[in-house]
Amino acid sequence: MGFFSGDAVAEVTVAVQVKTPDGRIWFAHSVTGEAKEGGVMLALGHNAKASLDKALTACVSRLVSDRISPGPC
Repeated sequence: MGFFSGDAVAEVTVAVQVKTPDGRIWFAHSVTGEAKEGGVMLALGHNAKASLDKALTACVSRLVSDRISPGPC
């Protein structure tokens, strides 16, 4: 008998813009986070949720730790 498993893979991309009160774009940046939940035995929603949660966490972490200087775009 054989046995198999799969992976739940997720990618989250966020495009961020900060505008001045008069509507000019002061900061614009795009950030992506990826994650994989390995050893999935059944394709269920909690597997997808786990990989999406990790990908979103990676994306936000990358965004707040980015050293890009804001300024006029």
